[in-house]
Amino acid sequence: MAIAVAALIDQAKLVSNNRRNLAIADQDWVTLINWAIESWYKFRIGLDPGLYFESQDFALPGGAAGSTFNLDLAFLVRLVASPSLPSFIQGGPAGVGHTLTGAANGALTVDGVLTVVGDRILWPTSASSGGIYTVTQVGTAGLPYILTRATDFDQAGPTEFQAGAIVTPTAGLTLANDPVILTSFGGTVDVSTMTWLVNDVKGRFRALHGVDVNPDTGARYTLRGRNFRQRNEGVGGWIPTSWCPFRVYDLRANMLVVTPYEASAGNYRVYYRAAPYKFATPTDGDPLDAVLEPDVEAIVKLAACSALNIEETSDDPYAKRIQAIKAEVQASYERDDGQAFQIADVEDLGGYLR
Repeated sequence: MAIAVAALIDQAKLVSNNRRNLAIADQDWVTLINWAIESWYKFRIGLDPGLYFESQDFALPGGAAGSTFNLDLAFLVRLVASPSLPSFIQGGPAGVGHTLTGAANGALTVDGVLTVVGDRILWPTSASSGGIYTVTQVGTAGLPYILTRATDFDQAGPTEFQAGAIVTPTAGLTLANDPVILTSFGGTVDVSTMTWLVNDVKGRFRALHGVDVNPDTGARYTLRGRNFRQRNEGVGGWIPTSWCPFRVYDLRANMLVVTPYEASAGNYRVYYRAAPYKFATPTDGDPLDAVLEPDVEAIVKLAACSALNIEETSDDPYAKRIQAIKAEVQASYERDDGQAFQIADVEDLGGYLR
């Protein structure tokens, strides 16, 4: 049976209370459990980089010779306004200087956080008004809120408003640190519709590891080693099974330039590493990741040790047991010839991580 957070909390309480009767609220136990999951995930991913690989398809805009696409188009905002913004009236020109003005007076709160002037807000709607805005007026009992398109995201182009843009909020009660991806865009700001993938904690984007141009065709070409977060640098590259030497893609800095060989618009697929599932509330019914489920004992003991302020290197029996489980998992990855473990056929696409 799949394990949800309530069962993990019960087990962690039992372990910790065997040593000390702790008065920790269930919501705080959720935080401890999530920390333990993250810690164990980092241990697991160090042994097997292929865990949690996922993919996302995008349309290559334009497609004519010389078209550019930014593979590392990343933005930071403070908040994401999902699922909605309070009613507003659009004003100003399209693109640069475009505004959203609240239809009623009152201060603007987004994702449970009261905004302040200068806050960057992502409005991930499919309507043409979507995009990144800056708070120019918070709103009061006598004034409406006003948002103005952010100066770095008010024009279409490979360095601003383009499909593939990844926007990460730094705050918010539910969406903090969970990137949002612009998967499609018609090409004209404030005119074209768009599609945003608002990630939940199940699919948080960690690192971009490879790009297939024209996936699922014999003309596929794989661009290796793309990684927009420096902290994940060095976690392998992609090698395609079918190499297409007649197709040349110019990678300068983080830009892909389409050569004359690519005469029409096409698709590309990015492969990325996602974070493990994180629980939101003590009643969250979603299960622990199947990959981590065999290691429930370690996750529970990590959470309990954190609650008890026990260091993993101490002589405490819980810490010793965690080390023993790590050794067991480590041994399962070792090969008889002593060579480093290598992941083959990630997602059955024939790629190799090295």
